[in-house]
Amino acid sequence: MLTDEERRRIYEEEKARLEAQEELKRKPKTLGKGNSIGCLLLIALAVALVVICQLLPTSRTHPARASSYVSTPADYGPQLELVSWNWTRTAGGSYVEVRGQVKNISGSSLKSVAAVATFYDKDEGFITSDDALIDYNPILPGQTSPFSVLETYNPAMRSATVEFKHLMGGTIVTRGK
Repeated sequence: MLTDEERRRIYEEEKARLEAQEELKRKPKTLGKGNSIGCLLLIALAVALVVICQLLPTSRTHPARASSYVSTPADYGPQLELVSWNWTRTAGGSYVEVRGQVKNISGSSLKSVAAVATFYDKDEGFITSDDALIDYNPILPGQTSPFSVLETYNPAMRSATVEFKHLMGGTIVTRGK
């Protein structure tokens, strides 16, 4: 059994706890000055690293190309050949699918190659575009890979084009577009 003194102490502790909770609810949640400065320093460091990485030369990179892959002498001409492609509405009618085959005609393996499908209206006005990795990664020299890009159907779509790019880089020169 609790004494009156123990009951009063428990009551006072519970009352103080509830008051503290109410004060926390009313107090706006903000970062302290030290936390704000730390966050700003982290953001500045990340931006500086990105800038430095962009400025560092990649070995054997052709100076005219600004992409994130290592290029070879074969990069002066087309690296890929668009063998075949078409685009159609899917069975449900909600999407269009661009399907085709692309061949690596360069002398080196190409990693993370993405097909880029771009759709236009009857006046050749841009509607939308999307990309997807080709099936083979990497695509070896002389190898042909299937690809497929799915996009939401828009009734204004009248024509499409296909290009290729490195997933995190620039356009890949392609023959037979």
